[in-house]
Amino acid sequence: MPSLWADSLKNTNSTMDKLIVNYDDAMTEYPTGCVLSVKSTTMDAVIPGEDYLIVTKEYEAIRRIQTSDNDGYFMAYSTNTKKHPDGRLIHEPFPVPWAAVVGLYKITGLAVRSV
Repeated sequence: MPSLWADSLKNTNSTMDKLIVNYDDAMTEYPTGCVLSVKSTTMDAVIPGEDYLIVTKEYEAIRRIQTSDNDGYFMAYSTNTKKHPDGRLIHEPFPVPWAAVVGLYKITGLAVRSV
């Protein structure tokens, strides 16, 4: 029996290009170990406030993209509000230069194993 997810990858109008496993706890809505569907996108198609897999040569991160006051940059935000004992966020927002982005994928769905 074919997989529905695998079949949707063959469809050019699909809402996803690939599946990834989340190994981070920065985004509370995506539990560690869940499977995320992602769709490749361009910088021009980014909607501030939406969640993306951001890929640079140095790292990959799932974050909520927001605008930045600095030209040529955007801000990458976590939804995890846990803090260090000194009060600082464990997953602080950070600026990302658009020029450093080598891949950008919109999060389009998730699957969580229930036991």
